[in-house]
Amino acid sequence: SIAQRGGGEMSRRRGVGEHFRVRRAVLFLVASCYFAAFWSLYADFPGLLGSRGVLPSDALLGRAADATLSRTGGKDTLVDRAWTLPTLLWFHDALGLSVDACADAICLLGLTLSACAAMLAVSAFAGGIAVVWGSLFVLYLSMFVVGQTFLSFQWDILLLEVGFLCTFMCPGIRARSRAPTHPVVVWALRFLAFKLMLMSGAVKIQSGCPTWHELTALDHHWATQPLPTPLAWFARRATSSAVRKLGVAVTLALEGPGTLMLIAPFRECRHAGATAQILMQLAIAATGNYTFFNVITVALMVACFDDAGLPFLLARGGDSGRGQAFAKRNTRATTAVTDTTPISTPVTPIATPIDDGSDDDSDDDDSDSSDSTSSPVLGVVSTPAVSLDDLPADPSERRRVIAAMTTTPRPGRTPVSRSLQTSRGGMQTPRQRKYKRERGSLTLVELLVDFMSCRLSRRVARVFVAVAGGFFAIAVMTNCAVMFRVDVDESDSHFPRVPSLTLGITIEQTNLWLAVVVPAAVFYVWAVALPLSTLRHVATETFRSRSKLVAVFRIVKSVVFLAAGVLMIGISARPMTSLLTETSGFAAALPPATFADASILQIAAKAHVSNGYGLFRRMTGVGANGTNARPEVIVEASYDDDGSTWTPLVFKYKPGPTNVAPRFVAPHQPRLDWQMWFAALGSYDANPWFVHFVVRLLKGTPEVWDLLDASEHAKFNAPPKWIRATRREYDFSRGRWGREKNGNGAGDAWWTVAETEEQYLPALSLDNESVQTFLQAHRFLDVGAGDAMGDAKRAHADGPFREYASTAVVCVAFIFGVALAGAAILADAVAVTAVQSFILEHEDAKRLVRRRMYQGRREKRKIE
Repeated sequence: SIAQRGGGEMSRRRGVGEHFRVRRAVLFLVASCYFAAFWSLYADFPGLLGSRGVLPSDALLGRAADATLSRTGGKDTLVDRAWTLPTLLWFHDALGLSVDACADAICLLGLTLSACAAMLAVSAFAGGIAVVWGSLFVLYLSMFVVGQTFLSFQWDILLLEVGFLCTFMCPGIRARSRAPTHPVVVWALRFLAFKLMLMSGAVKIQSGCPTWHELTALDHHWATQPLPTPLAWFARRATSSAVRKLGVAVTLALEGPGTLMLIAPFRECRHAGATAQILMQLAIAATGNYTFFNVITVALMVACFDDAGLPFLLARGGDSGRGQAFAKRNTRATTAVTDTTPISTPVTPIATPIDDGSDDDSDDDDSDSSDSTSSPVLGVVSTPAVSLDDLPADPSERRRVIAAMTTTPRPGRTPVSRSLQTSRGGMQTPRQRKYKRERGSLTLVELLVDFMSCRLSRRVARVFVAVAGGFFAIAVMTNCAVMFRVDVDESDSHFPRVPSLTLGITIEQTNLWLAVVVPAAVFYVWAVALPLSTLRHVATETFRSRSKLVAVFRIVKSVVFLAAGVLMIGISARPMTSLLTETSGFAAALPPATFADASILQIAAKAHVSNGYGLFRRMTGVGANGTNARPEVIVEASYDDDGSTWTPLVFKYKPGPTNVAPRFVAPHQPRLDWQMWFAALGSYDANPWFVHFVVRLLKGTPEVWDLLDASEHAKFNAPPKWIRATRREYDFSRGRWGREKNGNGAGDAWWTVAETEEQYLPALSLDNESVQTFLQAHRFLDVGAGDAMGDAKRAHADGPFREYASTAVVCVAFIFGVALAGAAILADAVAVTAVQSFILEHEDAKRLVRRRMYQGRREKRKIE
């Protein structure tokens, strides 16, 4: 039918500039990151941050309370403590819980809410609830600020920054709301993606690391990264030097000029740039365990798409609400004609849906399902293409058929179609606006709608966008190409000349490029992209508004979002000053300063919603001759009084025995194994937590021993007497597919270990006075206390859930989260149904009163 063909034409362009499916995909990915982060914290908290852990969080709270007293001059309120250290753990006294039990409750609540957020992203049209996302941000911030060394990773602060923006991506409390995502939030996520990748790429060049400048970083990275995967071993052995150089060049290009594609004004450029970044993240995730960093980076890249550019994600979920609402209304309107027209002559159907006042979720003022074609002010009933001879002979039946095809004008008025009338004070049609424009009586809202209507033809606009986008993409690729040069080795004339790819720009040239690009990008986002996208959003929202009051409310809401977005871009961009040698131009590119800038920046620093990034600034583990020399700390324990026999302690995930293959761990993060990688790069003096870790092992603390693979030490039934640590150099084995024999001549070796070793930590015992002095100097206050604790006190400290398996508790939290999501969707449906029923009853009562009034007037006229 004509109506179906019209709907098909509209569906081809549906999703362009919309972010319903994008919102759901982003929220699902970030909720999955929250779930993985809280799960890892719940599993490792007792051994890492518990009262008997390596870095006790209760001791940190005590130091923060002392700092609060000294800062406030003796005033010690909960607000003052929260300003010193913003964490919910301060409520443990009020709740009658230990710090450990309170932390367990926070982790379990975070697991439940993150499961709820993920399920809402899958099943609810709105994709989430701002209340849930705000709670997740507060919960993770509460754990982050007490995490100390073990939560000092860049993906932890990235999760906080992204999670904060996701709070404004969805409606407040309505899980089924069809309100669209404001483009300001989408552009804030795009700018964060740009900042993350540009800072990560710029620091690699500015560091002057030879491996990045010579494009040999992948010769070392796969073997020397913190926790490689088995695919890293195969990638190192199966790729040639030229392929690895090409991989480094692509990485620097994508993290350099390629980042401009993420904030390009052309959607095709943004899609291409985000797709390339996603492919790079998949390659990184395949060869290295970087917890949830790759997932959350992909979530940022998804924000660079629109719904039409995501055919592979939530293919039926994001646009079903709008499409089905349009089809349902269109079907009702067409059926109304065909059911009441008992003739076979073709009739021009109603191609635009008419609001019949039925009970539909999309009829509320806060919904987004009312497309620009489904607004009551746009419905146009075509003139019936029916001959008078084909009409029924019965006069009553004829009147009913004619009334179904067109409307009967009121006496004394010009015959117009039913849909040309303004419904409930809504906006006028283009014909009515043209008439009012000629008379000069258009309102501000109608001017905005009229501004969007006066545009070039679609074909001319598409050609212009395609040409401009092509020039932009060529400019970006040209910038990427000039970064590199091809060198030819002519030192030896007996061998053929082999070209070699290397970095062709200097640090000074990089700084000049950054001094131009960074201020221009920041200014473009807040001064051009945000206002123009907000203007388009305002025009669309007012065009679909059903009353002038709702239109004004949406305009005010958009203006507030725009002001907040400009402020957020200014805050988020400030860490990028670390890339620039001259900051005067950057300061001019920032949004105008306000009187509250100092307070806002201080709050943002406390909440960690504006951070700097820079992964792998310098490549570690590079030997003297360019070989791989991955430093590894080997911890050994002795159960003899004289320390004559030593047994190595095996960690669960970091390299140890040479015949143990690397493992896939992500998105879980074994934070102790990660910190052991950083500890190997320095000394124990720079890592005092390592000495306390050794003391905990000497005391036999079970929570700390659970962080290790202690199967070989369980047979001793007692803690060791001595512990020492040495540092040795590791590298991937050079055998064929892992078939190289280990040092004992048996088994398949994945690693080779250097024969030489150096002392990292001398042999220590509990009666060593220097250990006590060292720990007391670093404010480890319980060094003299043993770990013997009564069962009742231990149960109180552990909380009520530690007696169950960690996996079982997490599964229960997940089930509760799914149930909570279902309850939120059901509550929203019940509330909307109740409100709509009340509105319909009220309208029916008003209609009945109006009908009785008309009947009274008619009877009065008859009497007269």
